[in-house]
Amino acid sequence: NLTSPPSYGITWALGNSVNPSQLEPAGEDKNGILYVARTEVNGEWVPGKGYYRGRTFYASVAFMGKEIESADCSVLLRGGTKWIAQQKNREIPNDAVFAGNDPRTHEKTYICRGFAIEEGRTWLIVGKVLENYKIACRLPFNGETSAFSFEVLVYYY
Repeated sequence: NLTSPPSYGITWALGNSVNPSQLEPAGEDKNGILYVARTEVNGEWVPGKGYYRGRTFYASVAFMGKEIESADCSVLLRGGTKWIAQQKNREIPNDAVFAGNDPRTHEKTYICRGFAIEEGRTWLIVGKVLENYKIACRLPFNGETSAFSFEVLVYYY
């Protein structure tokens, strides 16, 4: 059973059904501009980065040390959110955007973004932060990379 978190005024759409003008850029890596996306892994939504390769939209998520890519995904449409810095060793904000559950532990996952470095280039990557492991943003980048200084996506009314 695929669980779909509550939306609270935000809209998730099928990745290949939207126009890029409907999306809010959230980062960048070697694929180009990144967006907030999620895909299903073992029956659960996992948040990560979304991007276009040609005319096809893909989501790439970090799970169990691997980067899982899929064109069968959803993307967050522009509006209703903002990024805030996550304070070290603090609880995830109450207004953080809930995006799914971890397929292994079933704990809640939220959307985050942090920096990763590759060949001297710094990239801003969208990933996930787990409810009970809030010290790192897990990024789908060369497998799975952790950022310990990161931002969390929250609802913005």
